[in-house]
Amino acid sequence: SYPLNGTNHATASVYEMGSVFKTFTIAAAIDTGRADMNTMIDASKAFMVGNRAIKDFHATNRVLSLEEVYLHSSNIGTTQLAIGMGGDTMRDYFTRFGLLSRAPIELQTAMPIRPRDWSNTTLASLSFGYGISITPAQMSAAMGALTNGGRYVPLSLRKGGAPGVEARRVVSEQTSMTMLDLMRRNVVNGSGTRADAPGLRVGGKTGSANKLVNGRYDPSHAVGTFAAVFPTDGPVGTRRYSILILMDEPQTYPRTGGFVAAPAVGRIAA
Repeated sequence: SYPLNGTNHATASVYEMGSVFKTFTIAAAIDTGRADMNTMIDASKAFMVGNRAIKDFHATNRVLSLEEVYLHSSNIGTTQLAIGMGGDTMRDYFTRFGLLSRAPIELQTAMPIRPRDWSNTTLASLSFGYGISITPAQMSAAMGALTNGGRYVPLSLRKGGAPGVEARRVVSEQTSMTMLDLMRRNVVNGSGTRADAPGLRVGGKTGSANKLVNGRYDPSHAVGTFAAVFPTDGPVGTRRYSILILMDEPQTYPRTGGFVAAPAVGRIAA
């Protein structure tokens, strides 16, 4: 537990959030035309990036569809997508989603900890949410852009939004609709089943990350996240709610987002 020192951890603390970032990697691949729902990706064995082996936490050891890459949360799959797009494209999309700059909101916000380079091994890490630390506020704004039809709308405490601030196009409406569909499928059949709430058609993505302790990633110090939106169906302009739950150092096991954050999402939505 934190001391009650007045820190707003939603805006002033940064976290490596893990697999929630697969949402942005896959969205960029769809938006650039590099991948679609018929794309197949070989996750039958570890993927080598130089001398580094990228492995899957829940290994399937087979060829996966794009949907399965998302639902099984395949590091191997998103690594191949990110390296295929290259550093310039990934940086462009991360910039569009607001992941490389402070969250625009009328509060004191922390700067993200950004990658120093955009090499293939960095792209691998970024594709599944390591090597970059952001605030929950940044994640909320980025997920909003993905699920509202593809426009980045700065966060605001004011009803109706910040005055004079224009929303900007991040991804196409079609990409946004595809991601809403994928997020719903992930709650029905994937890692997010515990986030479901009766009749609300919740969608979302789990994230699980170990924290750096004395220079090493320590599985006993973890962050479990679930980023959600509902309802996922309806036309582009449907009014939707988003929920982001981030559990910092959960003390139960397993410490994954699917177990420690997703159930809270379902209850809050209901």
